[in-house]
Amino acid sequence: MKEKILEAVQISKIYGEGESSVHALKNSNLTIESGEFASTIGSGGSGKSTLLKILGGLLPPTTGKVLLDGQDIYAMNSEQLAQVRRQKIGFIFQDFRLFPEYTVQDNILIPFYLDYKTPDKQMLHRLTEILGIKEKLGSRPSQISGGQQQRVAIARALIAKPRIVFADEPTGNLDTRTGEDTMRLLMECAAEFGQTLIVVTHNPGIAKKAQQVIRIEDGQILE
Repeated sequence: MKEKILEAVQISKIYGEGESSVHALKNSNLTIESGEFASTIGSGGSGKSTLLKILGGLLPPTTGKVLLDGQDIYAMNSEQLAQVRRQKIGFIFQDFRLFPEYTVQDNILIPFYLDYKTPDKQMLHRLTEILGIKEKLGSRPSQISGGQQQRVAIARALIAKPRIVFADEPTGNLDTRTGEDTMRLLMECAAEFGQTLIVVTHNPGIAKKAQQVIRIEDGQILE
């Protein structure tokens, strides 16, 4: 039996106050098992990105709680939460968010620098080999393609072996073929290193490959 890694209990998110308030998420419950690949789908503005940010410790819910390895992350102080994000959670964004002045290698190793830890060169070698960017480690982001930049972002998210990885439309800025290749590599890497993967996507092909599909409409998770 797989262990439960992430649980959302009656989480809601309200932006604004009074008549102008917007209920982006309404009393939602969710359970993710360790090692699972879950996709999150729904129409634009349905609450997908809000859910991802809340689950990943980036946006506190208005009500409810998020349990990561049984710990309520929003009951922690800001320093404890920042440490959990650095050590247990990886993020991949649609716009890559690489540092243009850093080399590919330094962009990937940022999680180690932030924690003042010795970089895991063996993991760096294995990841960049799988992702096909081993020959680009000395390049700057501006010197490589969009698909390669997204692979750098994937390597950065996985390098410190976080328990769970969140990806928000990771192929949204890529052409169809590059996006499919990038998603396949992301799934391969997460599976090889036993990481839990939660992906927000508009792509039904990606969603179909998931063990759990989380459908959101009008701020509510549908069964």
